[in-house]
Amino acid sequence: MEEVRSQKSITLSNTAPPTLAAGEKAIWQALHKTGSPIVLKQSQHRIWELARKSMEYKLDTELRGVYFTTNAGWMAPALFISLIAILLASWFAADTPVVTMLCVWITGWSFGCYMLLRQVYRTWKQPGLWIKIKATGLALTFALPFFIGEVVGIYALYHEASLVSALCIFGMAFLHVLFFFLLKAPTRIGRQVMDEIEGFRMYLAATEKDRLNFLHPPDETPQLFEKLLPYAIALGVENAWGSRFAAVLAQAGYEPNWYTGSSFHRTHPGGFAAAFSSSMAGSIASAATAPGSSSGSGGGGSSGGGGGGGGGGGW
Repeated sequence: MEEVRSQKSITLSNTAPPTLAAGEKAIWQALHKTGSPIVLKQSQHRIWELARKSMEYKLDTELRGVYFTTNAGWMAPALFISLIAILLASWFAADTPVVTMLCVWITGWSFGCYMLLRQVYRTWKQPGLWIKIKATGLALTFALPFFIGEVVGIYALYHEASLVSALCIFGMAFLHVLFFFLLKAPTRIGRQVMDEIEGFRMYLAATEKDRLNFLHPPDETPQLFEKLLPYAIALGVENAWGSRFAAVLAQAGYEPNWYTGSSFHRTHPGGFAAAFSSSMAGSIASAATAPGSSSGSGGGGSSGGGGGGGGGGGW
């Protein structure tokens, strides 16, 4: 990776590393087709969007049913009972066609409201000020009008049928959407892997006192720092992981061969790792968004710190 005045570009190796997982290889193949270097800017949004979708497809194919299950089949009895309840409510209403239409409309509209709220929440959780501005814009532009429509629909159903009917229909729609996501669960193998990942995260974030409790921990070397840094970034503990290696990197005179820029300083690897993670998240989010859409997430500036960087390459 090369960073010049907050503009980032990535140079891929000629061949994919043999240790890449299916999702990682999908990203590499999608990006490699475009040639190197690849600049993280909005005009390249099609490239990054294709890479993201390729990764999601591979991960879904690889993990669904093995590590996770949707349990969607358990929704069928609940949907059948709700359908019977809606038909009965419509049958005894004064204006059956209108009430039926409103019941169906509120059910679908409630699902849309939930999906929008979920998207706003997922966007808000991403690091970076501009990402949060994007989430706020998404909420005001799309989510708020949808919720206003939900209130209007419930009021119309109350006017045509009764308040109890309106609240029941809304409650059923809300519960169906809620349990559609709550029913998703890890398999026994998936739960075991999740526990192992949590243990790995605890190791990466461990303090000096905590590390004494580990049995035969690996020696802390620049190679170990570089090898596990991507995992620390993915698990949100890059600051703690980098700070552990300040003395080691300074003593070894370490310069990363995967990064070129003015942001790395071997005496402050924790700050560099944290700022690098946040900056990369903002840059990729911006690069993967088509111009003119409700984005607003910028490149995020430089990665912090000071000092010189190393040569090309990549992890």
